[in-house]
Amino acid sequence: MIEQNQYYNNLKEFVSSDLQSHTNLQIVLLRNQIGIQEAQQLGSAFLKCSNLQTLNLNLESNSIKQQGVLAISSALSKCPKLQNLELLLCYNEIEAKGASDLGSQLANCINLQNLKLDLSCNDIGEYGVSDLVSPLKMCSNLSVLTLILESNWIGDGGASVLGLQLSNCIHLSILELILKNNQIEGEGALNLYTSLSSVTKLTTLTLDLSQSNVTLFDSIQNVSLLGSIISKASKLTTLTFILDFSRINYEMSFFSDEQNCLNLTSLTFFLKYNQNFEEQLSYLYSLLARCTNLSFLSLDLEFNNIDDQGASSLGFVLTQLTNIYVLKINISNNYIKSKGVQNLYLGLIKCQNLRNLSLDLRNNEINLQESHYLFSCLTQIISLEYLELGVSSDSSYDTYYCYQFIEDLANCINLKTLTLNLDIDGMQGCNYNKFSKKLQKLKRFVQLFLTFSKNDSF
Repeated sequence: MIEQNQYYNNLKEFVSSDLQSHTNLQIVLLRNQIGIQEAQQLGSAFLKCSNLQTLNLNLESNSIKQQGVLAISSALSKCPKLQNLELLLCYNEIEAKGASDLGSQLANCINLQNLKLDLSCNDIGEYGVSDLVSPLKMCSNLSVLTLILESNWIGDGGASVLGLQLSNCIHLSILELILKNNQIEGEGALNLYTSLSSVTKLTTLTLDLSQSNVTLFDSIQNVSLLGSIISKASKLTTLTFILDFSRINYEMSFFSDEQNCLNLTSLTFFLKYNQNFEEQLSYLYSLLARCTNLSFLSLDLEFNNIDDQGASSLGFVLTQLTNIYVLKINISNNYIKSKGVQNLYLGLIKCQNLRNLSLDLRNNEINLQESHYLFSCLTQIISLEYLELGVSSDSSYDTYYCYQFIEDLANCINLKTLTLNLDIDGMQGCNYNKFSKKLQKLKRFVQLFLTFSKNDSF
């Protein structure tokens, strides 16, 4: 009888097991458990796994180096039934030669359908990336690819070559690229996006360029980057874009306002801690306004100097996204006042199909005494079932308006789960008890979560 779903965290136990019987393997050997010699033993064992279909191999933080990678990948290339492969090899001193050997051997895994590689922090550089990805075009059945290449000194040259090589993987439908902290600037980003736009079968794309320095664009004409991907990858329905802790040139039209985004149903942006980003908001909002078929939208815009105008513009965009079911917005730690919150809420109440709402407004310039009535706007979204709200205030008087908000929530007749993240002075002692009792009266909630950031005792 063939064994399935086998897990090993001891090399000797795996090597001595019935290797031919394995079809689904998970092996975890972390943090200095193995070196080159042990990696070669793994390779010898894999040669006997003739029925292996799925492998999850986690060798994070070891020292298998180029020789170990070659031994393992060479053996795996001789597993004729291998379809799903996950290799987590970060912090292993692989370097460019190891990445090149890995790519060459993976080209022989012709039945691979799903591949995930984590080679973060291995100093593989521009040439290592090229040699790693170029052979993947030989995997004609490969449809799902995840490449995690964080902190590898890839640079503009590596990003450009990476995009070019991936454009040859014409059967990809799901692609995830994690390229954070790789000295990628404007030229590399532009070439990467241009190449990805030719992968026309893509339905899902995740791209992480965090900690980049995208400032080398000379004119708006050069940088309708995401819009180019969206318009040319006509089957793209799900896009996740991550650009945290980066610098964006204020002259750069990073988000095109001229592209057709009707196919997108799920869109996620992580864009926190960016310099000059307030200049980009109009382009971002223009892109969002064209995505009228979105059912899922997540925006993380924390620490971006967004003011009332930025929040008001976002509210206007929301009035056009009437098909939204799930909406997650984090605009904490900005400079939004009551006027911006008011216009944001006026946009929210137009989303009458909204089921799940997460809204974090903490650490702005919002006075709950002035704007508490705006929270009552949420009761007008009658379809709302799941609500997570984050608010903060330095005034102890604002506890009263929190009580009023809780009473308003009683009118949300379909609300099942409520999560409140409150960062409010004065929410302690008898005030806390009073607040809790009001919450307990809302017995129809299936789930209820409550946190007080400024009161660690509760």
